[in-house]
Amino acid sequence: MSEELIQKGYTEHGIKIGNYEYFDLGNTTFDQLKIYKIIPIKNYGEHKSKRPDELLVDRQNKNQPQVIVCVEYKQPSEFKTDRQKKTAIQQCNTYAQIINAKVGVITDGQLTFWINPKQDNEDNNYIDDVTKIERSYSFSI
Repeated sequence: MSEELIQKGYTEHGIKIGNYEYFDLGNTTFDQLKIYKIIPIKNYGEHKSKRPDELLVDRQNKNQPQVIVCVEYKQPSEFKTDRQKKTAIQQCNTYAQIINAKVGVITDGQLTFWINPKQDNEDNNYIDDVTKIERSYSFSI
C-alpha cells in the first residue's frame, strides 16, 4: 500500500482535469499504482519499483486505465549538462513506454522537453539499463 496515495487522497481518484485524472507523485511505485488501477494492470517485472513524478491518466474505464502523460522532474543542478538531460529523457521515456503513456515530459521547471515514446528515431536509440532492451523516442515540438 502506498502512504503517498493515502495522504493525497488518490486511492479513489486523482485531481480531475476534464475527463482525466492528475496524480502528483514521486514516492509511489508502479506496483503500488497498479493496485489502485492508476496505471495498466500488468507485471512490471524489473521496473516494478520505479516511481514516476506525475501522471495524467484517462480512467473512464477503471479496468483499463490509459496513461496520457508521464512527467519526470529534475533539480536544475541535475539538468545542466547534455549528458544529464539525455539521462533524464531516457528515464522518462523508459517509464512512459513501460506504462504505455502517449507523451513524456521532462523538466527542471525552466527547460522542458516533450517526447513521443511511441515513435522511434534511430538518433535517440539507447539500451534500457535495467532490462537491456533497446528503446527509442522522438522529440515532440
